[in-house]
Amino acid sequence: QTINGCDSVVTMTLTVNPVYAVTDAKTVFASQLPYSWNGVTFIAAGTQSLTLATVSGCDSVVTMTLTVSSLAPTVTTNSVSDVSNTTATCGGNVTDDGGATVTERGVCWSTSQLPTIEDAHTSDGVGMGSFTSSITNLVPGTTYYVRAYATNSVGTAYGEEVSFTTTNCPGITLPYTEDFEHYTQSTTAYTDVEPTCWELVQAD
Repeated sequence: QTINGCDSVVTMTLTVNPVYAVTDAKTVFASQLPYSWNGVTFIAAGTQSLTLATVSGCDSVVTMTLTVSSLAPTVTTNSVSDVSNTTATCGGNVTDDGGATVTERGVCWSTSQLPTIEDAHTSDGVGMGSFTSSITNLVPGTTYYVRAYATNSVGTAYGEEVSFTTTNCPGITLPYTEDFEHYTQSTTAYTDVEPTCWELVQAD
């Protein structure tokens, strides 16, 4: 009733706004972590939800799913040292695993530029950090190209290319006469020191 005692009709119309649910997804590389989203910091892949107010004052749930993609590793190539006529020493340093475990590392070499693990190569452990590699079975007086490599689940990455030349065999004055009385056929070896780079071709 009104203040005058008369009837009055009051009508209420109630509108219920829906609760909004919004989902979002993003992919970043490991190097982009930590990743910030609406005040939430991701330090790894995962899902986070926030309850926010809409412009009408209702709650809304926003969900973000973050996926972290790995990269190939980062590796550098050391300089070559201790070069002889058939061997040398090299190595490298895996400075970043790309967000995935390094499962193999070493150096590869060839007489052609840009060697890969399809060429001759070493396997010198796993993970990040420095490593040393022994290069063997080389040909005297030959130029070789070397690169360090590192492999993870994404693929194989290579360091800078370096080159070196093996030493030549020492000069021998021909004709050369060896003291064959010291040769033992059962062991195919000399008991005295034969010239470097020489190998037994025929034992008659």
